[in-house]
Amino acid sequence: MSRLTVALSGDAMVTRGAPITDEPAARDLRALLRGADFAFTNLEVVPSAGRGHPVHNAAGGGALVAEEGVLDGLGDAGFTVFGCANNHALDMGVEGLLGTVDLLRARGLPFAGIGADLTGARRPVYVDRPGGSLALIACSATYLPGQEAAPPSPDLPGRPG
Repeated sequence: MSRLTVALSGDAMVTRGAPITDEPAARDLRALLRGADFAFTNLEVVPSAGRGHPVHNAAGGGALVAEEGVLDGLGDAGFTVFGCANNHALDMGVEGLLGTVDLLRARGLPFAGIGADLTGARRPVYVDRPGGSLALIACSATYLPGQEAAPPSPDLPGRPG
């Protein structure tokens, strides 16, 4: 029986610069993350490609927004799967959230917890490796009213969240 390894981290609140430097301890962390079959982090920023506008609670300095290159840095660090359901997912509004989805997909970075509607936000992500598979479901109980994802109705599209 093969052994499956999973590296778990907390919130990736990287708003600028490389998340892993060339310092010895950082190199050790990178090696650990890259050596795991799966390395998880919670993407606690909105990687912005210029989409969206700060929501009212974020404009006073509470927004966690980063340039889109932060995703490349996190991938280079060794993270292979991302949870995105958190209280900062909508810091740049619906357009920012949809931009995050597009940026993650364009880079082939597996994620769960956000989507164009409730079905997408609830959808698990599956990641396969030679030693086995991982399924991730991400959820959050901290968000402003109106930020939760919603299903479509017969007359209206679903709400991203």
